[in-house]
Amino acid sequence: MAIPTLAVLALSMLFFDIGFFSAWLALVLISLMPIARNTFNAFNNLDPSQIEAAKGIGMNNFQIFFLVELPQALPLVFSGIRAGLIFNVGSLPLIFLIGAEGLGEIIFIGLRLDDFAQVLIGSSLTALMAVAVDIIIHVFSFYAISKGITRIN
Repeated sequence: MAIPTLAVLALSMLFFDIGFFSAWLALVLISLMPIARNTFNAFNNLDPSQIEAAKGIGMNNFQIFFLVELPQALPLVFSGIRAGLIFNVGSLPLIFLIGAEGLGEIIFIGLRLDDFAQVLIGSSLTALMAVAVDIIIHVFSFYAISKGITRIN
């Protein structure tokens, strides 16, 4: 998983030079794949009987999308968002390699100086950030997803 991240960071650096903007753009591109994949799968695997029932009671396409399809798809969409954001947090130290500041500075300088404590602090903070982001997205998705229409498989 690290090789595509490094490749995207390198391409971003080649096209947009060194710095924060190229690092930000690379992280956005890295997170798009799990979000897009889960969103596609969510809408591709909807329960057709519920859509047919919505048509049967006279809902138009707009109502079917917002009242039936989207609530069914949201759990999987949120899991893609969680995966993308957590992958971003895990990739965040690598942006130091293209000239952006962050926890990677602590980790890579600690590696260079053979300072175990510095590497441990930087990697522990990265892991804590990943756990915090996961908890925040989980709590947000718990309250954002309707409990009534989602199916359990």
